[in-house]
Amino acid sequence: MNISRISLRTRLLGLIIIPLLVVVTALSAIRYIDAAKISEITSDKLLFSIAQVIARDIILTEGDLLTEELLETFTSTHGDQVFYHIHGETDTHLLTGYAQPPEPQGLTIKKFQPIFYDAIYLEKAVRVVAFRDFVTATNGSGWVTIYVWQTNIARNNLLLDLAGRSLITLLIMVCLTALVVWLSINYGLKPLFDLQNSIQKRSPEDLTEIKRAVPKEAANLVDSMNKLFAQLRMSIVEKDEFIADVAHQLRNPVAAVISHAESAQRSKTPEQTKQRIDETVDTAKEVGRITQQLLSMEHVSRKNLVAKLESFNVVSLLQRRLAAMLHRADSSNTKIIFEDDHSSFLVMGHQSLLGEAIDNILDNALSYGCKDGGIITVKVSSKENNTVDVNIIDNGKGIDQELMPKLFDRFTRGANESDSGSGLGLAIAKKIIEIHDGTLTIESSNKGTNAKLVLPLFIDNTNSQILN
Repeated sequence: MNISRISLRTRLLGLIIIPLLVVVTALSAIRYIDAAKISEITSDKLLFSIAQVIARDIILTEGDLLTEELLETFTSTHGDQVFYHIHGETDTHLLTGYAQPPEPQGLTIKKFQPIFYDAIYLEKAVRVVAFRDFVTATNGSGWVTIYVWQTNIARNNLLLDLAGRSLITLLIMVCLTALVVWLSINYGLKPLFDLQNSIQKRSPEDLTEIKRAVPKEAANLVDSMNKLFAQLRMSIVEKDEFIADVAHQLRNPVAAVISHAESAQRSKTPEQTKQRIDETVDTAKEVGRITQQLLSMEHVSRKNLVAKLESFNVVSLLQRRLAAMLHRADSSNTKIIFEDDHSSFLVMGHQSLLGEAIDNILDNALSYGCKDGGIITVKVSSKENNTVDVNIIDNGKGIDQELMPKLFDRFTRGANESDSGSGLGLAIAKKIIEIHDGTLTIESSNKGTNAKLVLPLFIDNTNSQILN
């Protein structure tokens, strides 16, 4: 049985009642042992008294057997059958009583000092008292050994009866205690049950804070739930805003694709048809690029991207991404310069994601910084704080200072670039770099823009040195 599925009330009741049952069982055992000892002491005193009465009666009657009435009196009074045996100085000199008394094993019968022991007589457990006494009679005087024994049936039954009554009393107390504890637990947990009912009555859309008064022990739980509700509200708001922005961003390109396709249908010459098809293809590519960036933005928002970490050379990654941009740079009359000290800077992360971040930064530099031509300089260096710095610098006209505070917000674009781009490139790049425990900052002036990436270097824990 899975203990985590047991209700809190049942757990609390079990944590209280189970130890109580253990205590009751221990107390019952102690009570039984104590009662057995007291019963044995009392029975031994009574048995010794019976032995003295029997000895005095036989002395007075000068060895006659006890009357059946006297033996019946002992039996009815104490509930167990009584036997006796008295003999003189020699073991064969029987004065009176039953033959073959149960002898003590390893015990010596002393004068005037009774000894008590357990034995078996006629296949029954008996308790025996034996002692030596000096008797004086008309027919002579001397030492005699007296044995008196009694069965234990009535005593054991009485002991079991007392123990049973005690156990029943304790069990009744446990049951009453369990009832009181159960009612107390229900009363004590009532605020939690009220909280549960309140939450169950909420609609799925109700993520407002819980303001119900709760016990101190549940306050942290309610605070955690309120924080979770706040995060869910924020996540839902961001998701709704994102969906609305996606619909807005795709509306115009999709409309343009439909418009170009309809124009191609109405074209009267092959040249016009080809021109409209080319325009449709270009617009469709733009829609595809926007869709890909939207998917990338949603992907990096999950914060669990770097599931397959690997160490790689960030210089080699930059060289591959720059090589892929050369054709586009040549077509826009832009020169790309790569400056490094031929070192190998290893970082830990996800190559494809980090490559996408670099592509987005280079795309912004080509599309806005050097859209009419210019120079893009990429510099790689390392500092003593175990980081690698990548600076992507263009010599364009710079970014409007009013745009700088919201540069990394989604769908942020310049006032003059409303006809191209999705405004997601820098937001995606910043998110990817932050996931890699790095930073992305942008400085811009009328002389150009510098996008600075700072990433932690991979350190080999086997020798605690930076791999470079």
